Amino acid sequence: MNTCDKQRGKATANQKTLYAGSVLALTALGLLVAPAPANATPAFPLAPACSAWTLENSPVLVIEVAGSPNIVQLDWSGTRAGPGAKSIEKATGNDVLSGNVSGPGLTNPSGKIDFTINWSNGVQAHYTGGLDPEFGSARGTAETQGTNYDWVAHEHFTCTQQAPAPAPPPPPQQPPPPQQPPAQAKTATVNKQDNIFNLPGGNGTEYKDADGIPIFKPPGQVQLVGPEFCRDNWCHVVAPEVPPGQGWIYAGEGFVTVP
Repeated sequence: MNTCDKQRGKATANQKTLYAGSVLALTALGLLVAPAPANATPAFPLAPACSAWTLENSPVLVIEVAGSPNIVQLDWSGTRAGPGAKSIEKATGNDVLSGNVSGPGLTNPSGKIDFTINWSNGVQAHYTGGLDPEFGSARGTAETQGTNYDWVAHEHFTCTQQAPAPAPPPPPQQPPPPQQPPAQAKTATVNKQDNIFNLPGGNGTEYKDADGIPIFKPPGQVQLVGPEFCRDNWCHVVAPEVPPGQGWIYAGEGFVTVP
């Protein structure tokens, strides 16, 4: 073998050694699987009936990466992830790596999961995902060294607080009744300014402006509103001075002259 062939063989051996080291690191993390497609993080809509989730009956969350020989087990309390984690070989149950966990964990009420594990071999893995609103199961993707890998949790999350029922929509507003025109053209004469009421007989409410000052019907001709026109010293008149456009005025004691 000449000198060139020997150098090529040495370079190939070094490349194989580097590749084997990378494979070993990812295998220890439980991430030696086919990478997930881009933007594969699931987006579960949160069930509107639940406003708070927590991990049920377990102080740890166990995550399995599809096709990996290892599982990831991390401390978990309620909605908080961490502080510790470890990678465990499924076949033997032996610990492979340990790590420190940071991040919010589970965010209520969105149901999103987000945390990062810094492994003891220097590799960092960022886990994101969400909850299935019907069953409380969790899944998502783990990003490490620029590649995404699918993961699914063994444990389930449970609803600890029901969301309040949504308020019913307000009833549709009814338009004001149309103003009824006078039954026939009939007029009277207002002799002196007269208070305007919504009902006759002195039992109605007096119309006032925004400052609480009574609104008067000024002297002059006024159109009467049928079919009653006037009764018991009260007249039903057209009154644009008040919002309804009509009202009752006192006709006794010379206030109004009715033909």
